[in-house]
Amino acid sequence: MGQKRKDALDRLFELSPQVELHLEKIRTQPNARDWNHWRGEVGGWLRCMERELGKIGKRTRAEWKSRIDG
Repeated sequence: MGQKRKDALDRLFELSPQVELHLEKIRTQPNARDWNHWRGEVGGWLRCMERELGKIGKRTRAEWKSRIDG
């Protein structure tokens, strides 16, 4: 496994729990003061994750793409 691929996968695994946590906050606290902040962070992290997809193999990319789109 190449270093770029490993780094990209590490980044995906690093960001995934943060995205899920913020999405849960958005879902459960729709009137929270920080709602727009959480939404912005999720959008930024998802864009970052999309960029990382170009650095990993096709099969792994398809798996992660479906997770990100979900």
